[in-house]
Amino acid sequence: MAFGDGEHDEALRTAWYEFCDRLKAAGDFAFKDTDPANPAQRADAFRYLTQNLGQAYDLALEIVELDPRRRQSLPLAIAGDLAARNGEDREALELCIAAAKIMQWQNVRWGLGAILMRIGTILVACDPEAAAVLDGAGEALAPGFVHAPHTIEARERAVAMSTDALGEARRAELFHLGHAMTDIEAVAYAAAVVNRFLSEQ
Repeated sequence: MAFGDGEHDEALRTAWYEFCDRLKAAGDFAFKDTDPANPAQRADAFRYLTQNLGQAYDLALEIVELDPRRRQSLPLAIAGDLAARNGEDREALELCIAAAKIMQWQNVRWGLGAILMRIGTILVACDPEAAAVLDGAGEALAPGFVHAPHTIEARERAVAMSTDALGEARRAELFHLGHAMTDIEAVAYAAAVVNRFLSEQ
C-alpha cells in the first residue's frame, strides 16, 4: 500500500519525522564538552543513546515492578506516559492514577497537576467532558509548569478535540469546574473516571 492509502498516514509520517528530528538532536549530546573526544567514548555515547531508546519503557516498568507497594510516584508517572505514547491506554491510566494518588498524598502539586492533565489527554476521545475537567484541575495545581514537547502536543490535541465535541462555552465551564477543585477532589474525580473507563474495556 502506498502512502496516503491509510486514513492516518499523514499524521503517522509527521509523528515519525518529529521523533527522528528529536532523536537527531539528542545525538548532539554525544559531543558534550565533559566527554573525552576519542573514538571509543564517542561510540559508547551513541551506544548508550540507542540502548536507552530501546529499553526506556521496559526499564520504567521494571522499576515499577521492584516497588510492588507503589510508593514511588515518578517511575509510575514515567511508565504511564510511555505506555500512553505506545498506545497502551489501559496500562497508561492504571499507572498514571496510581502516580496521582501518591503525589496527592505527598503533596507534589506540580507533578499531580501534570499527571492529571496527562490522564485527560488519554481519555479525551471517549470522555471529552472529563478531559476538560482534568485539564482545569491540572492547570490549577501546576500553573506555568514546563511540559515536555510531546505532552504539550497531546494537550493541544485534547483541547481541540474536547472543544470540537463540547463547544467552547461548555468546555470552558468544565475547565473552570476542574480549576476550582481541591487536590483531593481532583484525584477522587480522576480515579472515578479512570475506574469507569477500565470497567468498560
